[in-house]
Amino acid sequence: LRDGQVAAMVVGQGQKAEGLQRSARSRLESILVDNGFTVLDRRKAEEMKDANKRLQDPTAFITAEDFMKMAEDYKIDALIVLYLQVDSSKGLADYFNATAQADVRVVNDVSARVQAFNTQPMGTRGIAPSQGLTEKSALLNAVYRAVDLAAEKMALELSDRTRLRSVRLTLG
Repeated sequence: LRDGQVAAMVVGQGQKAEGLQRSARSRLESILVDNGFTVLDRRKAEEMKDANKRLQDPTAFITAEDFMKMAEDYKIDALIVLYLQVDSSKGLADYFNATAQADVRVVNDVSARVQAFNTQPMGTRGIAPSQGLTEKSALLNAVYRAVDLAAEKMALELSDRTRLRSVRLTLG
């Protein structure tokens, strides 16, 4: 990726993820702005997402012609679509565990080639799930961490990495 105007979209995969799209998009936009990008207005990005339903399917093929038309219509240099998956469960002592995974597709105007970046799922070795006293706090922490991991995969710099939030329990 190089600097320029980008359209950033988040597509939630499932009901919980759909409810967190706005938070994920805000985090992604702030990282892009910190890295010198100009982010397309949210209303225009949503209009683009609605007009191109295939963008909402992570398995859909986006042709060079499709992207060039979008780039011309919306005056963008790159398109970033983050596909978000989240899950949560109730843990011990009334706290919540949450996991999130972000898969990203990037298309730029230089080659119109799609680049895909996948993050390792939380809850696997080395990437603990987020925890919180409420389900919402655990989910938000997991989403921010997943977006941060995706940004790192895209070689973007993070000025303030989201830290793992966990609850300490003492069994006695």
